[in-house]
Parts: sequence; structure tokens; C-alpha cells
Amino acid sequence: MHDKTAVECYAPIFKEHSLPEAVGLSIVYYLLIAVMLPFYWVPSVLCLIKRFHFFIRYCLRGNENPNIPL
Repeated sequence: MHDKTAVECYAPIFKEHSLPEAVGLSIVYYLLIAVMLPFYWVPSVLCLIKRFHFFIRYCLRGNENPNIPL
């Protein structure tokens, strides 16, 4: 069986966004997450979902640290 912990997943790097940009991008990312949910058991898809959640959570602040494990 494939080990899910073998895939390393780190936070994306992105600039801070204004409130209108953050709202628009959050809507797009939530829609993408909804489409990908049936495939969450694939490690790379699960990592992408985690990265999208991280982006939604911190899009107003941005992130410059690529070493944050998700």
C-alpha cells in the first residue's frame, strides 16, 4: 500500500493580495477543491488541496517561507 506520509508537501510562496483579489481567488480555489475532493486519496492531489487551503487562509498576508510543512 502506498504511504501518504512519503509525499512531502510544503506551503506555496505567494505575494499578499488585496481584499477583492483574495475573495475572487478564494472562490476559484474553493471550486477547484470541490472538483478535486473525489481524488483526495491520491497523494499529489491531497497536497494540492492542502496548498489551496493554505493560500485561502493566508492570501491577505502572503507567504515567503517555502519550508512550512502542510
